[in-house]
Amino acid sequence: MTRRIVFLDIDGTLIDEQEQIQASTVEAVVRARAAGHLLFICTGRSRAEIYPQILDIGFDGIVSAGGSFVWLDGETRVSRTMPIEDAAFAIDYFTRAGIDFYVQSDSAVVASPGFRAHLRRLLAAELAESNRVEADGQVQFEKFFDEGGQVLRDDIGKMCFLSAATPIDDIRAAFEGRFDIINATVPVLGPHSGELL
Repeated sequence: MTRRIVFLDIDGTLIDEQEQIQASTVEAVVRARAAGHLLFICTGRSRAEIYPQILDIGFDGIVSAGGSFVWLDGETRVSRTMPIEDAAFAIDYFTRAGIDFYVQSDSAVVASPGFRAHLRRLLAAELAESNRVEADGQVQFEKFFDEGGQVLRDDIGKMCFLSAATPIDDIRAAFEGRFDIINATVPVLGPHSGELL
């Protein structure tokens, strides 16, 4: 048998829309590892945003924050962080433009003041539009954010921003040469939302 390395995303793969883990998912991961394959979580989330019940399934490693961090054998093996001057530039830009954002490090997620209220408005609009009720996972997701804490850090792997009045093309132009921008990675966050890598 050929041994394989399997990379699994969290959202939509390990957990469903209600942020629940299906028994069949757990069984598939356990069986694959028992057969000698290596299974890694590969996600845009930071390790701090991964629910304990996901980690409890058992994985060989984690690639997190869009590839910024790699965790293997119980320790961080790769840590690609933003230069502090670039992080300061982005934070200043978002703050002046009134764009809510959060920063992801391997161990923490820190949001700008007002982020949580903005996120709740976006989620409420999405739920109303789809005639769904709030899922427990959405409340659980919010618990990871330290709102109003120190956002300028020397261990930022990725920044995410919510849709605002500033068009995405203007945001892209402001960060030309400093960051790659991936637009609207989470549709509920709006058409002018995205990630800085």
